[in-house]
Amino acid sequence: MKCFTLLFFVVFSTGVLSNQPELGKRTLEQIQKTFESKKVPIFTSYKELLSLKPGVSAKVTFLIELNIDGNVKACEATYENPDIEPVTNKVCKIIKKMNFGAGEAITFPYVINFYPS
Repeated sequence: MKCFTLLFFVVFSTGVLSNQPELGKRTLEQIQKTFESKKVPIFTSYKELLSLKPGVSAKVTFLIELNIDGNVKACEATYENPDIEPVTNKVCKIIKKMNFGAGEAITFPYVINFYPS
């Protein structure tokens, strides 16, 4: 399991953009923990694409809109490499099933860098 975790962090770095001052009463730690809980299916989506298109990489910004109850209302991905689109579609479906905890209704960006090891 340690090898998988290490590989995951080498290949897949994530984060909320630091210039986002307010997350609707949610902390950056809460947002990170929510994404951390779904890293395996997100990583698997990217690994599937790598098996078809070795070497594909991209920086993807997901614009996530949350309801007051923490459920995801909308997810939109922006990226420059069109080869990453199948992954972004799958990841948006995963994100839409997440719950970030109750707070204000907000929209925030979340960046995932997909790079082959």
